[in-house]
Amino acid sequence: MNEQLILVIGLLALFFLYKRFKANKVKAQLATLDSKDIQLLDVRSEAEFSGFNAPGSLNIPVHSLVAGNTKGLDKSKTLVVYCASGMRSGSACVWLKKQGYKVINAGTVASVVQHINH
Repeated sequence: MNEQLILVIGLLALFFLYKRFKANKVKAQLATLDSKDIQLLDVRSEAEFSGFNAPGSLNIPVHSLVAGNTKGLDKSKTLVVYCASGMRSGSACVWLKKQGYKVINAGTVASVVQHINH
């Protein structure tokens, strides 16, 4: 039983270290970009977006995006894509890259608000 507990704790530690590494990587990427060269894209639902979002973001829910709704997206800018947990933004980034967009998966809305404002 102790070996299983140690394994679970180790996996959780690795998960949190990975999340921290990813957040630092996004912060470094965003720091190199000029705000006029990026477009913020929130791929959460409209209800989630209306509750809290990064100022200046465009909201296209991921299901609408992958169905082909790219209205308002600017291919000349790097899209900074986010959602609630990073899962939907990850899917959106894969699809957007296939469409020829430059993208950064910023993960969560909180991460974007923190890094864009600082």
